[in-house]
Amino acid sequence: MMKNLKTEFLGFSQSYQWYTGQPLSILDSGILGLIRFALNPSVGFKSANTFLKAMPLIENWQAKFRFGGDLSGWKDIEYDGWNSPISHGVRYEPDEIERVIFNISGKKRAPKEWDEDIKSVVSIILSKYKSLSELYLQPVIGSQPVNEKVRASKNQKNISEAIERFIKSNTNPKIRLGAIFCVGTTDFSDRVGHLNEMGAKKANEFLFQFYA
Repeated sequence: MMKNLKTEFLGFSQSYQWYTGQPLSILDSGILGLIRFALNPSVGFKSANTFLKAMPLIENWQAKFRFGGDLSGWKDIEYDGWNSPISHGVRYEPDEIERVIFNISGKKRAPKEWDEDIKSVVSIILSKYKSLSELYLQPVIGSQPVNEKVRASKNQKNISEAIERFIKSNTNPKIRLGAIFCVGTTDFSDRVGHLNEMGAKKANEFLFQFYA
């Protein structure tokens, strides 16, 4: 049984994969899939939401996904990720949410930029979710060993370290380091870091247990 806190999960396309335990079909063909999605994102939205609508509700959970959701976008309180059309089980207002799990990814950047971006986004989360008792900052899923050809795998360590620095410099007890999870080097379907079927299944099983 899931922890008895009203939870909102905020993430991107890889997040969608671990949440559903499924590969994202329109992205599974790698770079060509990404190009198709970029040219016609409504196709990806429709495909993603079709699967989400068929999923049973998860007790006390709801989720919103912003594909291509680089951390820098979330620094804007008007960013469409906060009310993404790709969602599951949305039935609570922000001021009812007691726990937020925020999944962090993005393009390579300097440590100071990760620090500043995380600080900005956390400030927005704390202002939007008035009843929050727990905020988990979860880095993108990586791999062991690191796959130098996959962005998510290369970035995970830098993101994890930035989250740890932020928590150490912050006295707010609500803010916590989320799961640092690694799949195998062959569990990705492209160089961005989307998961294949096996990778999505591994992540789904581990991460829901972690947050239970």
